[in-house]
Amino acid sequence: MNAKFLLPLLSLFPLITAAPMVSAQESNIPGTSSEGDQRSQGASMEECLSQVKSFNGRINKRAKYYIYLQSASWCGPCQQEMPEIAKLYRKMKRKGVEIILCSLDETTEDAKRFLKAHKAKFPAIMLDDAEKLPGFFVVGAIPAAVIVTASGENIVTGHGAIIKDWKSIIEEWESAHATEDDAS
Repeated sequence: MNAKFLLPLLSLFPLITAAPMVSAQESNIPGTSSEGDQRSQGASMEECLSQVKSFNGRINKRAKYYIYLQSASWCGPCQQEMPEIAKLYRKMKRKGVEIILCSLDETTEDAKRFLKAHKAKFPAIMLDDAEKLPGFFVVGAIPAAVIVTASGENIVTGHGAIIKDWKSIIEEWESAHATEDDAS
């Protein structure tokens, strides 16, 4: 990994490790990361997104980047993070970044109430559908975020609070990959 990309990510380490996270109950996690990875291998993001149905808005199938936010209504830290994430979404969407809530709630109704309470307008799916997406894997503690490219390449994974730094994370990744592409 390019050192110019790694150093800013290391600066996030205190934020990620100090922020509260709640362990997802095993009963709420129907599959494993390797199962989800195997299902989505070889399929394009658009094909995979066609296999899932959002219950809270339309998923932008042509976004440049996706953020899979693993969260649940029963999670205190998730409730604390959601208002700021909901506000950031408008800016993100204009820049070609799509958040997809991957809910660990028991029912879609619980997840819908959670999103409505925080005025979150981004699309949402249940965890079993999330496992069909390229680059998705269950982090194991929430809130968590996985930022991926449109092809499903993992950029960074961490606490849901990394969403607040979405712009610098993506810019740093683009800068690191532009340099690698130029060197080839």
